[in-house]
Amino acid sequence: MKKYYFLLLYFTLFSCNQEPTFQFPEITIEPNFKIQEVDAFYRKVTFVNLTDTINTSEEVRLQWQWGDGKSLKNPKADTLSHTYPKGDSTFYITLQLFRKQNSELISETIDSIRFSDYPVAEPYVINLNEIKTSTWETTISWVNEGENTNVKKTYLTLALDENFAQVVDIKKGHLLTAQPKERVTIGNVDAFQFKNLQSQTQYFGQLEFEKEKGLSTIRTFDFTTSSVHPPQLEINTSDENGYLYLINGKRNKALNSLENNSNLILQVSQDLHLVYQEGDTSVYSKPFYQDISFQSYEETKNRSINESSDTVEVHYVSNHKNMYFTKSNNLFSSDDASIGAQVYRYQNNYRLFLGDNSTSPTFDRNGIHINLGPEMPEAKSYYYLNSNNTKLRTENLDHEIGLIGNSGIQAYRLYIYSIKNDTIYAGIDNIVQDNTMKFRLMFKDPSIDQNFEAHIDHLLFHTLPNKEE
Repeated sequence: MKKYYFLLLYFTLFSCNQEPTFQFPEITIEPNFKIQEVDAFYRKVTFVNLTDTINTSEEVRLQWQWGDGKSLKNPKADTLSHTYPKGDSTFYITLQLFRKQNSELISETIDSIRFSDYPVAEPYVINLNEIKTSTWETTISWVNEGENTNVKKTYLTLALDENFAQVVDIKKGHLLTAQPKERVTIGNVDAFQFKNLQSQTQYFGQLEFEKEKGLSTIRTFDFTTSSVHPPQLEINTSDENGYLYLINGKRNKALNSLENNSNLILQVSQDLHLVYQEGDTSVYSKPFYQDISFQSYEETKNRSINESSDTVEVHYVSNHKNMYFTKSNNLFSSDDASIGAQVYRYQNNYRLFLGDNSTSPTFDRNGIHINLGPEMPEAKSYYYLNSNNTKLRTENLDHEIGLIGNSGIQAYRLYIYSIKNDTIYAGIDNIVQDNTMKFRLMFKDPSIDQNFEAHIDHLLFHTLPNKEE
């Protein structure tokens, strides 16, 4: 028995002389994660932990290093977010795996994020339409393709360089009173017209469609204005011979513009009578003996640098007729070629006769008789006509009839251009509501005949000397 105990004691003593060792269980999992979502505007990033810690959850712990000096120990959820500071730096994200018993770093995985790789999503889907450009004006327009996404604010900038250092006033252009601003709020609109621009000039623009907190959709554009064209000057006498329909178009000005920042200069070689003007069309009447030249050019006004077009010139050669008119079939019985104007005296009054000029007129001749009074009217004046001083005699009626009122004619009148050597140069120029009645004389007298009516239009003439019987 003693030997047994000796041996046991010896074993025991021997065993006590050895240093005790402890081995931790081996951990073979690796940390793993992914970047799930990046909100580049708010700098917020969402991460998902993919580390398989199901079987070793009691032995390890995780720790996030966000790459901006901040960290998170023992995250409670697998999906979590972190907000980064402003700046263009690259942030390195590290997910570390530690042993719980001794905080030993077992392994780690690293990924990075650079916000320039995640451009901020535009709040609006804006498409620019084709730019409509003219010489001094340009219109831009756009379409918001998004549904139920009304633009909060729209800003507009225009400049002469792509760096927007030379800003142009978007509302006044290059007027002397313009005060350019870097950007201007233009309201909730979908089009804008630049006015008072310079010709043959390249412009650069930027539209900013703001939603909230500085988040915007930005569109840039550029355009070059056209060169200055001379006016489109044209005389139309194909249907109204003698009345000059002068079409003087402002080709450098947009048709829908209400601005009047340019002048259309018209120079006429003779002193003509302007009958009326509608838009860019002017109607002149003239004696037949005059040959006329027109010159026209367009120029800007009140600009920092004014511009003008080349001058365009057109000519009208008179056909030297003594009378021009259109008429109803029952007005004169004579051939139109023999119709002319003459002055005669009757009962101490000057009377103007329009009819057959093969012989001298008398008060009972068929034709139009206008009583001018005891003295000749003055040159460059209007002589008003009515049923008492203007009569028509015709073989179709037994009695003479006078002018009849018309709702479109406020007053009948004869314009006297000039009186030279007892020759009257004149033409009809009524006060009207509709210019189709501007040159018309209408004759009717229901008390004499209910059905008979006659008219003469576009009457221009100069009187001829009387002929002997």
